[in-house]
Amino acid sequence: MLIKQKRIRGLSILSFLKKWNEVCFWFQINDSNEIKIKKLWLLDIEDNINILPPIVWSVSTYNAEWKEEKQKHLPKETHYSEIYWTRHQWIWWWRTREITEIAYRPYKKYPVKYIQPVNIEIYKKDKWIYSPVFVLWKDDKIIEHTINLFLELFGECEILWDKKNPIVKTSWLVRFNREFIKSWTTWNEFKNKIEAIILKKTEEQKKVIYRRLSVAEKLWFKPVGYWMFWFKWYIAFQNQKRTYTIFENVNFGNAIYITDMDWIDFSKKDKQTILNSKNHKDRIIHNKWWENKLRKYC
Repeated sequence: MLIKQKRIRGLSILSFLKKWNEVCFWFQINDSNEIKIKKLWLLDIEDNINILPPIVWSVSTYNAEWKEEKQKHLPKETHYSEIYWTRHQWIWWWRTREITEIAYRPYKKYPVKYIQPVNIEIYKKDKWIYSPVFVLWKDDKIIEHTINLFLELFGECEILWDKKNPIVKTSWLVRFNREFIKSWTTWNEFKNKIEAIILKKTEEQKKVIYRRLSVAEKLWFKPVGYWMFWFKWYIAFQNQKRTYTIFENVNFGNAIYITDMDWIDFSKKDKQTILNSKNHKDRIIHNKWWENKLRKYC
């Protein structure tokens, strides 16, 4: 059965199936939609690799991104935003000089609770893209979300159920939800890689980001990798003795995390787990004292 609409509400479309039926969803790649699939970076994926779909609009965002829920019953916290500020300083009577420096602007913000995304992963086999296998009645909300995810990504999806169309259950799927780059040999090579990440940032934001990276370089930290999804665009740096790893983010509003754990194991944890279990050695907020706090870990 083919579903071809913008969105569904409820599972009345699956009323012909019995409860506890196993069901999954698929989409066929053909010449007419090949360009669209290529834009989603799904055409070149190897077969039998589980991947989190890219973000297109609201459903795929809800599927992949952590949601922040404001805790309004708690007192507000002080956060800082970094801005490049140019001013004229008086040096003698009528004479001034132009000074450009980073200013830290404080603002109040409610603490947030991070809500885990749905994280429905898809995989490709030959010319078909498949969803995981679900059980009707047991996984109704996830099934509705998965159908809407396929409709947002591809514009249609087809239903597979266990009697008419036997579902092939695979056990050899490989997860590929992070991209690790561990082959950086020089800072110049690293900066070339990072250019693509900050391409859409404003010039003022780029100045702040490059300054953060230059601080890590001056303190003899070496970049070892970055990853996507859980910690979106977090970059891992290690000190010379490899005793500590710091995690810097190119997006504003994120603190620096420091750990003495293996950095790859640490990156697999989500932000809420890290904050609750205190797996990190330190958490440094970007304010006027953050550089001095970072020095003791170099």
